[in-house]
Amino acid sequence: DIAFTQAGDVPQGDVALVGARLITMAGTGRREVIERGTVVVRGNRIVAVGPAGRVTIPAGATRIDAAGKTIMPGIIDAHAHLGGPGDG
Repeated sequence: DIAFTQAGDVPQGDVALVGARLITMAGTGRREVIERGTVVVRGNRIVAVGPAGRVTIPAGATRIDAAGKTIMPGIIDAHAHLGGPGDG
């Protein structure tokens, strides 16, 4: 048997992704798109999403210029092969 335990990384501080096109999955028919938006992340949690100028960026936050990029909700591939033949 092979097993181990490892603590997960928890980022610290605030990061603001600014100027990106945001696909939010909100709005009528879940099709809201914000052409120039800001996403604020504190630690490992999204704390604010909205149009540029309407989202408060915390003092001291690291700003990342995301102009020309698109940010969308995560697409997660949860497919995995755990164990092997005969493991049930």
